[in-house]
Parts: sequence; structure tokens; C-alpha cells
Amino acid sequence: MGIHDRDYARDQAGARRARPRMGLAVWSVNTWLIVLCTVVFIVNNIVLSQPGALRTFSYGVEFYPSVSLAEQRRAVRATRDPLPYPGVNGIVYYPLVDPMAPAMLRKEIGRERRALMPVLTGLGHFSTTQGFFGLEVWRFVTFQFLHQNLAHLLLNMLGLYFVGSIVEQYLGPRRYAAFYLACGIFGALLYLLLNLLGYVFSLNLPFVLFNDPSTPLVGASAGIFGVLMAAAFISPREEVLIFWVIPVQLRVAVYLFATIAAVNLFAGSANAGGEAAHVGGAIAGFYLIRRSHLLRDFFDITGDSRRAPVVRGASGVGGDSELDRVLAKIRTEGRAALTERELRVLREATAARGGRDGGS
Repeated sequence: MGIHDRDYARDQAGARRARPRMGLAVWSVNTWLIVLCTVVFIVNNIVLSQPGALRTFSYGVEFYPSVSLAEQRRAVRATRDPLPYPGVNGIVYYPLVDPMAPAMLRKEIGRERRALMPVLTGLGHFSTTQGFFGLEVWRFVTFQFLHQNLAHLLLNMLGLYFVGSIVEQYLGPRRYAAFYLACGIFGALLYLLLNLLGYVFSLNLPFVLFNDPSTPLVGASAGIFGVLMAAAFISPREEVLIFWVIPVQLRVAVYLFATIAAVNLFAGSANAGGEAAHVGGAIAGFYLIRRSHLLRDFFDITGDSRRAPVVRGASGVGGDSELDRVLAKIRTEGRAALTERELRVLREATAARGGRDGGS
């Protein structure tokens, strides 16, 4: 028998494990998200926004008035580079034949659009030009931690503060982080899709985006709309105060906000691009909170398949997070309060556990 098998060794090891952790290690993922967004805002919008710290970034083309919209779209489609064939002194050309054509066969269409920006905004904002045509895929994530101004930050962080902990307790820290980032990514994807359909392919529908594909998109709103949809699923009858005055159920408030975003998108409001991201995040949140097992491998870039599978029955219902919710409901409301679907989740989990315990 080795030393680690002796009683006193096990007792000491258990005491070490039971000792509470101190400091930042005990922060929730939701707290970390709020802190990270706040720190990024302070660094980017205050420290790096000082006149001497700003940097010049290129973010597309300012087309001449004589260049038709159809020709602008052809220029954007012609290359994945953010600038269609830039020349000297910021002049941008569109080759009428091919990129290697002599100067006489090129048409001058505009000038490179340049602007002073904080470094993190310039490198991290999302746009169709940079994120898609420029293949700068990190922008699908980094834009979620940037904010335009203090009001923008405060509104988003208040939403995360009030409902994020509900969703994190339901999903667990790892899946909550995956859920939040995935909703933000889907917000950028819907923005991208509608911008491509409107600006590049000229599809004349009320919800597509005809705005400049170089328009920057920043903010945590897409991920937060996903978190709101998840909270409405987990605690639908929780009472909240809209504008700190009107008491309504959480699901009513959340679906109202999502409907307003969708209406603004269809109406082509001034912030239609932002509303597209909100709707994309809400759709992702609605879908993923009901299929949280899809988030299990979000951070698994190594493809390790040795982990135990999530317990799910033949009907495909009930991931481990849903089982936890059913068990919590039994503790608070009793087994009689379970729905037929919840009873099926419990039966399948019980059967699967029995099969594992009786196996070799």
C-alpha cells in the first residue's frame, strides 16, 4: 500500500481540496465578461483615444459620385482585398479587363478611405469588407468586446449583469462562455449575410442591408440578446421591471425587445446593421439554449474524442444541462410538476445510467 492510500494522507488531501479558493479564480464567467468589456473600453476609448495614440486605418473605398452603384458592387465583388486594386497616393482603380491591365484600361473610381481610430477599434471591429472579403476571421469574436461610447457599454453590461448569471448557472461556466461567443458570432453572420444580399447582390427585400460594407460593427449586444433569449427559456415567469417601472414576465420583456429589433431591421432604421446583429444573436440564443449539447466541443480545437458522451436518450432529448434543470425542478416543485417531456428526459437519463452501471 502506497503512502497516498493511507487514511491520514487521504484526509490531508481532502482538506487541501476542500480549502476555499481566494481571489480572481472564483469569479464567474459572466463577471469576467463584464470586467473584460469594461477594461477593453477603458484602454481603447480613453487611453488609446488620446490624440497621440490614435492610428490611421484603411477601411474601404470612398467612391467618386460619378461611379454608379452597380460599378461599386462589381468592384467589391472583384476582389477579396479590402481595397479594389489601390494605386499610389490613395487613388483606387478598377480594372476594366484584368488586374494586370495597363493604366489606360483602368478606371479611377475613388480614393482609399482612411480614418484615425483607437488601435483596438481598427484591428478588432467587424465589417463585411474586413471580416469577409479580407478573411480577417478573428473579427467575428473581437468586435463583441468593443463599444462605441459609455452609454453603449453601460446598457450592454446592465443586461449581462441582470440575466447572465441565470444562464451561467443553467449551462455551467464553460458552456456559458461558448454560448455567449456563439450568439455574438451568429449576430455578425446575419449582419454579413444581409449586407452581402443587399449591397453586393442587389436583392431588393425590406430586411437586407444596403449600407457600405466597410461600416464598422462593434458591441456585445448580439451575445446579450442570445443570453436574454436563454433567460426567457430558463425562467420565463420571472418578474422584471421594464424601464424600472412596468412589471412583466421575463419572457414577455425579452420577446418584446426581440420583436422591436426585428421591426427596426425590416423598417430599415438608422441602426439596421446593429439590429441585424441583435436578431442574429437572438435566433442563435433561442436555438442553442434548447440544444446546449452542441456547445460541448466549442473550445475543443484538438478534436479529443476520449471524453464521455453527454447522456441522451434515443429520442435525442435531454442533455446534461437539461437533466440538471429537471432535477432542480423536482427539488423545488416536486415530481408531480414535471411535464411529459421532462419525465421522458428523466426516464432516459435513468435508463442510460443503469446501462452504464451494469456494463463491463
